[in-house]
Amino acid sequence: MNAWLYHYVTHHPQLMRGFPGIRHIEVLSRLDWCGSLPWPRVDHMQRNRVMFDSPAALTHALQSPARLEMRADYKTFPPFSGGSLHFPMSTEAVHPLPRTTAK
Repeated sequence: MNAWLYHYVTHHPQLMRGFPGIRHIEVLSRLDWCGSLPWPRVDHMQRNRVMFDSPAALTHALQSPARLEMRADYKTFPPFSGGSLHFPMSTEAVHPLPRTTAK
């Protein structure tokens, strides 16, 4: 695990827990894989998913002291290149159909 990712996973999600009304936190990080896919491998992928009950709940959380704590933590990250983009999104869960057993 590189220094940036180590710092991130040991600090930032713990601060996310301080958001009022947060319902769910996921941290997804890239991994090595075996395969012959035709694109270059990179080591800078990071994805998070935080869930709130409504857009209003997200807005409230982003105006809380926890947001200021996260900004302060961001300033202590090890150096990295590239950006840090965040996009609010709506989620629709689609569950697979039950499997049928062959007779």
